[in-house]
Amino acid sequence: MVVRGSGISCGVAKERMDNQSENQYCLDWFMCFRKESKYCYVSLDTDSAQENPVACLSGLQLQQKETLWRLFLEKHLVPPEFEWLRDALLQDGVQNWIEWHLALYRTLEQLGIRFLCSGGQFELMDSAGKRFYFSVDHTNTAEHVLMKILFPLNQ
Repeated sequence: MVVRGSGISCGVAKERMDNQSENQYCLDWFMCFRKESKYCYVSLDTDSAQENPVACLSGLQLQQKETLWRLFLEKHLVPPEFEWLRDALLQDGVQNWIEWHLALYRTLEQLGIRFLCSGGQFELMDSAGKRFYFSVDHTNTAEHVLMKILFPLNQ
């Protein structure tokens, strides 16, 4: 569970309770949850998790980021956190960006995945020597973030 701070007005609290979506539900004015993510984000602040997902990212611990990378690399799942992360990269940047790097490299090491780069080409190989393949256009948001970390150009 990821928890964020409080400090909302009565009007914002009422709006939060009145405008719940199918991806978010509120138990009370101070406790709202997102359903679709790997983690449960509790919004105790003026912005709900849906309105400000970057704030949710800032609440993740290193181990939680590693779990997100593991879901992508092992199970080929793409949690919404990667979309939030990609969007933040395209805008102002990401708080604790270095932690996303560390989480990726720790996960690669734990899974025995090797990153090989030679002759202008790169490969990611799993522990059995099987190559990972990614799409050229990086439509998958986790792939996009992975490439930004491995090749940090134009950031």
